[in-house]
Amino acid sequence: MLIASRAVSAHLLQVIKEINDTIAQMGSKNPKEQDRLHRAAQALRNYGTQLKILPSVKAASIEKDNDADESLLSITRGLGNVLAEAIFTMDTVKITVLKLKR
Repeated sequence: MLIASRAVSAHLLQVIKEINDTIAQMGSKNPKEQDRLHRAAQALRNYGTQLKILPSVKAASIEKDNDADESLLSITRGLGNVLAEAIFTMDTVKITVLKLKR
């Protein structure tokens, strides 16, 4: 679990870099979408940090901790939602604002 959570965090950093690159390409076009992407990047960064910390704490714990399990599930669901929104927004921006082809 520790290795997987660190790998996911590393991949999230790549997604965040792509989001930031997309924001830079936008310039001053569509500030509403830029704000959505900034917020998504920040949320992804936070989830990535939580994904590194919580499994480490869980692994170090001797006792079975249902709260930690529920926290991991909650983080995973939230991460999935934010990631889906970020990908949708980036796709929309690339097609409509930046006029890039798929």
